[in-house]
Amino acid sequence: MATTPEQSDFISIQRPIKAALRGEQPKELDNERLNLTTENWLRLCNEFGKLFKGAAGNLQYLTSYCESMERSRRQGAANAQRWFGDKATWCLP
Repeated sequence: MATTPEQSDFISIQRPIKAALRGEQPKELDNERLNLTTENWLRLCNEFGKLFKGAAGNLQYLTSYCESMERSRRQGAANAQRWFGDKATWCLP
């Protein structure tokens, strides 16, 4: 088992990594499916660890996640709104 995504032999992981390194968005991850602009998708790929230290997703999903974890503060709420907006339909805990 690979210790990092870059070391993975799985093509489904390698395609997005290679596309991100070229500054492109993989065809499998089109804007309609993720509801993200290409600019936001690339920024999230390249700087995700700088932008988010915990859960990530749109504000609605982040709020729901924090409530379920009984957290009184939504860490990353400003970045959630900025990068995911209201249309992104997913969350990463």
